[in-house]
Amino acid sequence: QMQAMDTQKIEFMRRAAKTIAFGIIYGRSDMSLAPQLGISVAESEKYRLAFLKRMPDANRWIMGQKRIVIKDREVVSMTGRKRRFPIILDKKHQGHVEREAVNAPIQGPVSDLTIHANIDILAQLEEEGIEVRPWPSIHDGFVYQVREEYQDRAIEVTKERMHNPGFETEVHFQVEIKVGHKWGDAKTVYIG
Repeated sequence: QMQAMDTQKIEFMRRAAKTIAFGIIYGRSDMSLAPQLGISVAESEKYRLAFLKRMPDANRWIMGQKRIVIKDREVVSMTGRKRRFPIILDKKHQGHVEREAVNAPIQGPVSDLTIHANIDILAQLEEEGIEVRPWPSIHDGFVYQVREEYQDRAIEVTKERMHNPGFETEVHFQVEIKVGHKWGDAKTVYIG
């Protein structure tokens, strides 16, 4: 029972950290983050400021992206994908454009990495003679089906590929794998 509480606490903390980090990247306000986290606006502000203090380069990058999009009317991701914003209608629209300018260079490569990993995993399994039924990917995740007797091999291939993005990086790519007979019944079998 103690281990279950620790697991729940860790899961809550992981989700809270992800909510705060992505909230900052998406330009969400403290008032917007607070109810999602189940905390006060003051606490949300405290967490946001602590995050930015610990990661000053992130804050500089965010501010730089906002300046770039106003000047160039586009931003470019690390994979060369461009997001263009030829027209800024008013201050409200400018805020939206600035949030997109921060998000697009991050979300685009995540989507690219996920799609390429999905293709590689499916090809590897098929090369090994494992019949695979793919489903459409979801920007940072994907689903595929294999017969139950190939489940362990599919998990291993997926772990290996997802932890190795195909380029040199010091960033650890967190991988979560769920298994189930139906979408709603899927249970986490790996997080690492």
